[in-house]
Amino acid sequence: MEALVAANYTTDGTEREVLIPQGHTFGMMACWGEEFANITITVDGNIKASKRHNKWPINGKSVRDFWSFTEIHNVTFRGVGTIDGQGYMWWIREYLALNHHGRPHLFVVNQATNIEITGIRW
Repeated sequence: MEALVAANYTTDGTEREVLIPQGHTFGMMACWGEEFANITITVDGNIKASKRHNKWPINGKSVRDFWSFTEIHNVTFRGVGTIDGQGYMWWIREYLALNHHGRPHLFVVNQATNIEITGIRW
């Protein structure tokens, strides 16, 4: 999330990109952002949703979605990597009635224009 914020505030003419490099795997909690534009998010490595469901951020009465963006414009999501929501851990807890705040969506975009999503395995 910090990398996304830093890229959004870059004004020195360099390419505004957040890169998950190939050969690396990152575990992360929910990521959400608002009001950013002209950024490329390249996922060449792997991102996995944290298995620490008891620490997952809450938004009102439900869990936050894994990747959630609002009011974004001219944003490209690309790469050859994987975004793994660790679905099994959420679904098995759902079956056992242990998800007290529900389960997150993997990817949500609201109020956006000119969005491209290519190559990433979800």
